[in-house]
Amino acid sequence: MPATTSVIASTVPSATVIVSSPSSTHPAATEGVSSTVNTFPVSTATVSSTVITSPSASTMNSITAACISAVNVVPVVFAVPNCMVGNDVVPGVTEWYFPHEMAQSTIDNRNGSSACVFIAMNFGLLYKRCGLDTTLVGQSMDTQWQAVLEKAIRDGNQVHDELFDQEGVIVTVEEGIELAGDQCQVTQIYQEYNVFGTNPLSQVETVISSLLLQKFSFHVLVVNAMAMLIIVDSQGTLIFIDSHVHGSKGAVISCFTPDRDTQARRFSLWLNAMLTQSCRLGVSICSISSISYS
Repeated sequence: MPATTSVIASTVPSATVIVSSPSSTHPAATEGVSSTVNTFPVSTATVSSTVITSPSASTMNSITAACISAVNVVPVVFAVPNCMVGNDVVPGVTEWYFPHEMAQSTIDNRNGSSACVFIAMNFGLLYKRCGLDTTLVGQSMDTQWQAVLEKAIRDGNQVHDELFDQEGVIVTVEEGIELAGDQCQVTQIYQEYNVFGTNPLSQVETVISSLLLQKFSFHVLVVNAMAMLIIVDSQGTLIFIDSHVHGSKGAVISCFTPDRDTQARRFSLWLNAMLTQSCRLGVSICSISSISYS
């Protein structure tokens, strides 16, 4: 039997599953399409019932102010255009790597963090409220972006520390919304995609191609129990934010020129190469949750 794709798209909270292949079952021991939604990653501990409430007006004003004035930001982050994937140059993609101390697990002399879901949701909120302009491919990172990243990391870490008393508890996107959706102003997951099985990079490319049709949208990507944020801006440019450490470097933001015919392919190749280089694990199983803000 020929191999079939394993991408699953499900609308949340509806139980209806839309599979992208005529196959309707996916036996555990064979390749094919699953008819059930697989949640990934699984939380490693019981999630507290504490819920973070919505911020006050004064708090939101301070968030906006942080976007206007880049205080205590890291030095200017220079662009690394036309990145390498293996022996090939991927054109139209720019990486902005931050210093090692600017990451969720190292900021403020920390020694670890599991707050990536909250950081991703906070970054999306700040991006939306501050109306950040997309930094052009090949140019240096705007200081407002640096300020927003720094604030999103600190706020996300604070939320996680308050919920779990600084324990390294991993939460899913759904759990993150339940616990801190009010504070981050995330109302729901309106679509979820789960990738596994045969040709995962091709599956990621298929999903990203679909997401690129959704202008000004936000999507939390979870790979290897690490949450990252994908933003599709109003022009169809894909922006990627990852707050984790990457070897000797800190967080990374990347941007891809809005060529829909190649953008999804370039992103999937770059993502796999970046993860393989930084944590020696490429893309094999992942989920992408499309989220809405109030």
